[in-house]
Amino acid sequence: MKKAIALIIIFTVLLTGCSSKQNSTSQSNSLNSNTEDTSSNVTDTSEQSTPTVTPASESATSTPLPATPTNTATATPEPTSEPTVAPDAADDSLSVFADLPEYFYFSSGAGAWSTDLTINADGTFSGVYHDTNMGESGDGYSNGTIYYCNFSGKFTTPVKIDDYSYSMYIETLEMDGTPGDESIENDVKYIYSEAYGLTNANEIILYLPGFPVADLPEDFVMWSDLYTYEEQPETLPYYGLFNVQDGDGFVGYME
Repeated sequence: MKKAIALIIIFTVLLTGCSSKQNSTSQSNSLNSNTEDTSSNVTDTSEQSTPTVTPASESATSTPLPATPTNTATATPEPTSEPTVAPDAADDSLSVFADLPEYFYFSSGAGAWSTDLTINADGTFSGVYHDTNMGESGDGYSNGTIYYCNFSGKFTTPVKIDDYSYSMYIETLEMDGTPGDESIENDVKYIYSEAYGLTNANEIILYLPGFPVADLPEDFVMWSDLYTYEEQPETLPYYGLFNVQDGDGFVGYME
């Protein structure tokens, strides 16, 4: 009887222990499950609550920098050192100098004065004015007085007026001394003067042989040799230079 009671007690204890172990295991599993659920919820919440951060360099609207200006200015061509070649007509005008007599003179035919002019093929010229006055004498210059001027210069390119006349100007005119300077040598007084016939010249008209005499200016006719002809020719028989400003005329004969 006592053994039977003892067995019942042992059996009861064993059953109780198994039940407790099962409850403990169940509670542990339940606890683990709850922990996993909580961890999952936390993870989900973390994933839902964490905002997506976009870098400022990507989300910000970038302001474009101004483009570097392109130099579109057209380069100004450097001027050439020589002017544009003139038409053939200009070359023909320049050749006029080469066809002129080498020597021209301006004189009234009375007295011992004249302006002698030499013109070169390139339009440059040189000359001398001289006027001898034996009556102008005094102490130290008993042989009289000589007015003189040595000069040089250049004419501009002649511009054709018609078949027998050209217009040109004096581009440069230089004198070797100063007008008014005086000196005495060998009992002669020398007074430096000006290039008589060219000093105040502005326009110079060049007349070629064949120009109608009737169309010549009266001043040129007065200074020319036309008055020496018994019968005045209809056309000019020689070359002439006319200083329009002062009305002075030079005559040139072709040798």
